[in-house]
Amino acid sequence: MEAFNDIFKDCTSLGTKIPKEEYLTEGKHIIIDQGQNIVAGYTNLNKGLFEDIPAIIFGDHTRVIKYVDKPFFLGADGVKLLKSKKQNANYKYLYYALRNARIPDTGYNRHFTWLKEVRIEYPSQEKQAEVVKVLDMLSTIIDARKEELTLFDTLIKARFVEMFGDLADPMCKWDKCKLIDVCADPNDIKCGPFGTQLGKDDYTSSGVEVWEIPQINSEFKTMSTHFVTKEKAHTLEQYSIKPGDIAMSRKGNVGRCAVFPETYDKGIIHSDVLRIRVDSSKVAPEFMMRQLHYSGDIQRQIELVSAGAIMAGINVTKLKAICVYIPPKKLQDSNFALIKQTVTVGIS
Repeated sequence: MEAFNDIFKDCTSLGTKIPKEEYLTEGKHIIIDQGQNIVAGYTNLNKGLFEDIPAIIFGDHTRVIKYVDKPFFLGADGVKLLKSKKQNANYKYLYYALRNARIPDTGYNRHFTWLKEVRIEYPSQEKQAEVVKVLDMLSTIIDARKEELTLFDTLIKARFVEMFGDLADPMCKWDKCKLIDVCADPNDIKCGPFGTQLGKDDYTSSGVEVWEIPQINSEFKTMSTHFVTKEKAHTLEQYSIKPGDIAMSRKGNVGRCAVFPETYDKGIIHSDVLRIRVDSSKVAPEFMMRQLHYSGDIQRQIELVSAGAIMAGINVTKLKAICVYIPPKKLQDSNFALIKQTVTVGIS
């Protein structure tokens, strides 16, 4: 195992940053920032182009890690450009090694300090090449699966609209109310713990799971990476999440949500997560989650109340006031059954 600083050097100062307002949708050269997309935009500038490739980009705020093998410009603030101190370095191997490193999520803060504490296994060049070959193959399979899931999502959205119509239509026939009105208790919509209530020093290697944005993005198909003791979880009971609750991303990809699975044990939500606990006698959690995803009307409401100078975000008060639509419960349940059938047929 070797220390981060023995392998990498910070070359951010050698890159040229392009302000976001100057990004083009097409151009001669790519711009790499700390966002989820590999390429953030384009530019036709030539001066300042970073050509010492390949290189690795680290998102200081987002923790996103990218392998770049084309000349590029840097995006806005929060980007770290990394080069290796090793001769004939296998950058693809180093990319995968950093992707595998555990870097705690401390919210919209700087994470480079954590990255510099990482230790990396650095085997022979032959072994590195073997690892890259296997992981490249797996990445291809994963990318194909992601594309398949995107198609499923499009199909499910079509099924939803087919059954409930356009919820943004002024002539929509369904009852309309505030989101909080379909909850049994005013505290059923809750933001995760802040500040001294839950910090990195409270995390343990096992125990009660702390659920975060990456798990929401995967619809809880990826497991938690942080835990707290049962005693700590008891003190944070008001921030619990249990099967049937809807978890929503509060920052970044605002509005992304997923239903907490029936097969999971009760856990705790992270500070960047909002919990929505609907009254199941009034509304089906799966229906409400899909309405939050697929209704253009609701998406616009969320966009209007989540604008931020640095990063978009939504709070509990604003979320409670979002207007939702409530078709008959029987129709909601039928939609869930239809979607399950669609997914089952698609997978088989």
